[in-house]
Amino acid sequence: MNNAVGLSHSAFFYAQLTANQNVNFDDVAVYSGLSSEQPYNAENSCSAENSYSTENNSNTVKGAFESDSVQPRFFSVVDRIIFTFQPKRGKLDFYQLSRARDLVARFGSFAIPVANAFCRLVTFSGYNRAMQRLQRAYDYACVNEHCEGEGFNRFCTDDQLRDLASQFVRDVTTIPASNSDRPNLIADDKLDYLANVIFWFNQEFAYDFTPFLNKYLNRYDIPGLLLRFSSEIYVRRLLNAIRAEYVQETSRIMGMLSDSKPYTTDWLMNIYERRDRKTQEFLEAMGIYDVNGELICTLDDAHKSSVSHKPNRIAELLVRAKGLCEVAQELGCEGWFIVLTTPSRFHSVTTVNHKSKNDNDNNNSKNNTILVPNIRWEENGYQSIKAGHQWLNSVFERVRKRLNKKKLMPPGIRTVEPHVDGTVHWNFLFYCYPGEGQQIIDIFREEALKDSPGEPGAKKHRIKIEKVDYSKGNGFSYVLKYIVKMSGCQNVKGTKELTDRLSDIDFNDAVNRVSTWSRSSGIRLYQFFGLPSVTAYRQLRTFRSELHSGDIMMRQFTPEQTEQLEAMRLACDVGDFKTYIMLNGGFFNSDRFVSPYYYRPHCATGIKLNCYGEECNKIVFGIKFLDKVILTKYFSCEVKKMTQAEIQNLEIIRLLRDIEENGDREFIDCMNGVGSDDYFNDCPDDDLFLSGVLSRAKQTRGTRASAARGSVSSALDL
Repeated sequence: MNNAVGLSHSAFFYAQLTANQNVNFDDVAVYSGLSSEQPYNAENSCSAENSYSTENNSNTVKGAFESDSVQPRFFSVVDRIIFTFQPKRGKLDFYQLSRARDLVARFGSFAIPVANAFCRLVTFSGYNRAMQRLQRAYDYACVNEHCEGEGFNRFCTDDQLRDLASQFVRDVTTIPASNSDRPNLIADDKLDYLANVIFWFNQEFAYDFTPFLNKYLNRYDIPGLLLRFSSEIYVRRLLNAIRAEYVQETSRIMGMLSDSKPYTTDWLMNIYERRDRKTQEFLEAMGIYDVNGELICTLDDAHKSSVSHKPNRIAELLVRAKGLCEVAQELGCEGWFIVLTTPSRFHSVTTVNHKSKNDNDNNNSKNNTILVPNIRWEENGYQSIKAGHQWLNSVFERVRKRLNKKKLMPPGIRTVEPHVDGTVHWNFLFYCYPGEGQQIIDIFREEALKDSPGEPGAKKHRIKIEKVDYSKGNGFSYVLKYIVKMSGCQNVKGTKELTDRLSDIDFNDAVNRVSTWSRSSGIRLYQFFGLPSVTAYRQLRTFRSELHSGDIMMRQFTPEQTEQLEAMRLACDVGDFKTYIMLNGGFFNSDRFVSPYYYRPHCATGIKLNCYGEECNKIVFGIKFLDKVILTKYFSCEVKKMTQAEIQNLEIIRLLRDIEENGDREFIDCMNGVGSDDYFNDCPDDDLFLSGVLSRAKQTRGTRASAARGSVSSALDL
């Protein structure tokens, strides 16, 4: 037993096994009950109740152990996965498995998915290639630049992340005790203080912040950045973004993403599902109050009436895209659809043909291909998702500069979509005058192929071009599926029977996984160009009544100008984006009649300050029509937590309104009778309360609160 001193607990376990002296062994059953990516807690995984079933291993019980009678009790779920695994070809000895296990265990709550991925890599690529990937993932996620493991586990839970942020803020805002090893980071000079904070951030979390320092300094300046690093909320958000990036890239390194599990990992999906539930609870608990302290509506009602709500977002995107395509068709424009992807070095996997002897030539080509690790990605330093997105962004930037020099301003839309392995590619739909299309296409092709033009398949796969055939549709059908897929809104009408063209999963599952991918990567998914402002479109929709020359705001315009603005308002009110485009400058024109008006909010003491004591950014307060301001916001609101009585009051109001709209009329008449004069003579307090509720329900009918609640009905029935 003394020989085990100094060994890792895996080696200690093996020493006990080989010594076979006074060691308690239990029979190892076939483990089941845990999903392949169930969150794993390394500290709490040592109990005997933890169980797991390994895939592609019929001889699970034996694994690395020769004897049928001697079976050990494993220390953790990761031990069970690694030590019970053996590939069909070749045999791995204990020290090979122990080396892998020691690396896998460092991934914290992400260790189980990493262990499964390692076993799959061994099966398909061999032990050496699998260990190369595992070592790379470990170096990337668990070791700092000095080749030392650091304390920040990038795969920690949300609670652990909150504690880390809180501890960091205490470190940078307090003077350490005399017996503490922590240095004093506080300095009189702001620049020195910020340098100390950045150093401590790099030291504690092994994340190099310096490449982003100029961007943050230009945005916040030195005092503003110091204030943010002193905020627990800001630091937690920063650490959360770092964690999401590392989880996504580790999953690509370990080959976790496939046709059956594309775009992102189940681990990240579980994280965001829990966060969505907490967000929903927050929205339902908060209320929006006017300047008099009266409750207008809940924050959840306001959210559901805005474009932040997924059904409303997708409805607006489809309305805008449809308007773009209809205007182009009416004007006789050429339409072009372009798919632009990155060079091979940005892709973690590559597709190879795989056809068995039993396959016939009529089989779908998609079924005859498999995904394998991409050697070029490994040789070029495992390029990240954001690096690929930046490459595409630089290509499009060069394209736009060349188009501007030639006075070409094609209107269109750009959507972002991930490949199965998470690598990004862009889809363009744009329109131009007849005869200009080939010139624009040539510019796109030249810029796309400037980088690595000679790599195999570059001319075929780097850029794909298709001309819009108006006999089949006006271009809207080309982008419809991309918009719906990337919107994050599941179960949209008409998508039930669809399948995902890039993977083997159904369309709604793909929507959910892509939504998680976009949130973790922080990449902008949609961009319309060459069109009037959508912010002005939204502001015009806030006018609920007809505009007249006698209105106070309209007296600064002539009757003809008021008529022009009313026509634009009416088009926006009914969601006619085509008419809005034509009335607000049309295509191939940068001059617009209506644009958003931004203003810095004020309060009684002057310019309103944010939570860091800085002047608030300008926000939308209305529109500018012919360079004259029309306000759409006249008062400010306050968001705060509702009382229990207000929550119950709103629930009763909603229940009664629902019954009135869909329920029994006799019940409503009976309840309304409660408020009659005869009834009040001898009614109890509870009945008085109900009478007040009914009166309040009538008062709120048709107000902003009911309008917000009523806007959720059928946004997707286009």
